[in-house]
Amino acid sequence: MKRKFFLLILFMLYTYINIFGISLVYLWERRYTNAKDMKERRDVVLALSKKVTADYEPLILKILKDQAYYAPDRDPQNYRYYEDLVYYVADMMINLKIKKANDDLVLMYKKMVNPLHLGMIAEAIGMVNVKKDLDFLNEELKLINIMHRTGKYKDKDRQLYGIIRGLEYYNDASSFTELFYAAIPNYGKTIQDEALSAINAITKDSAPLCRKIVEEESDPRIILDALNYGYKSESSPESKIGLSQAALSKGFNSEVSDPPIAVIFGNIKDQSVKYLGELKSSDIRTYQLIEKKWSEDQEPISRIISVEALQKIGTEDAGKILAKWLGFFIEKKKIESSARTSYKEEDKIIIAIIRALGDTKGEAGIEEMFEITPIFGNPIVDEARKSLQKKGITQ
Repeated sequence: MKRKFFLLILFMLYTYINIFGISLVYLWERRYTNAKDMKERRDVVLALSKKVTADYEPLILKILKDQAYYAPDRDPQNYRYYEDLVYYVADMMINLKIKKANDDLVLMYKKMVNPLHLGMIAEAIGMVNVKKDLDFLNEELKLINIMHRTGKYKDKDRQLYGIIRGLEYYNDASSFTELFYAAIPNYGKTIQDEALSAINAITKDSAPLCRKIVEEESDPRIILDALNYGYKSESSPESKIGLSQAALSKGFNSEVSDPPIAVIFGNIKDQSVKYLGELKSSDIRTYQLIEKKWSEDQEPISRIISVEALQKIGTEDAGKILAKWLGFFIEKKKIESSARTSYKEEDKIIIAIIRALGDTKGEAGIEEMFEITPIFGNPIVDEARKSLQKKGITQ
């Protein structure tokens, strides 16, 4: 009996609404308009958000505009209700993909304080996808990154996450630099993963964008990450060579007194040269940069990295540079008073050069390797004999 009565009431309500042209949207609008205070308006919008459909778009936009131009009072609790209400509106816009009223959303964003609410509105701004708001979101991300760099970042993960999500709707190269900062180990894993997804979606040809980061950045950790990310991208070899050359140049031009920072810059130079070798870069700038690195290197392992890069490049010009380096050690040995019999760190470099000469084109280094036998002992002499054999010469 009760069930029949309930169904009758529903039928009568449905008939009343249709006969008199009253819609559910209108009833919700009345509820919202007649709410006596901010808390009640918040509760109405929360209830609406749980059952909203596309038919409610005009009402959602009306509520948004009301709140965009609403001046909150100074009561902290009322302000929290106000922020909650706006959060629910932004959430409904995202769910329904309402691509309107971007200016109202930006106004709301500027009024918010809570990072959770800021993040939701930022994502909604991105979803609306108006071009002029791209710069706004880029600047917001840049501001948060600056705060992080200067040690002033605090409890903004939800805001940052929403901004990144908003920028993903644009997939624009102008966001790459700041998104990259968020994608490397600066923030938590959730932020990193979302930012990495964003930069991967922007382009697969990331080497030119990474080169821009390398040229403008001063933090060696970021420079190294940009170098590695760009090299692993789907960019052309030419773009990767340009990136590697830029990183190597940056390593030369950065004067630091802090030993840990100096180590990272050393890693940048070593990694750049490795990449140039892998890419078989044979332009004059590559040779100039590798020679400059050689002249500045203090560690044997770094010098060997330069030798191995020229070995992989394998051109006649690479061989001429290697021959010059081998000649330096020969002249140095001639000046020494007696022959060495012990195997020293320097010998590792000499052996690396000799092996590399065996893999390069042309006749560069042949004369120098003939000079080895009367001056050096084994294993250097044996390595010279092997490299000469590779060039078709038997001693």
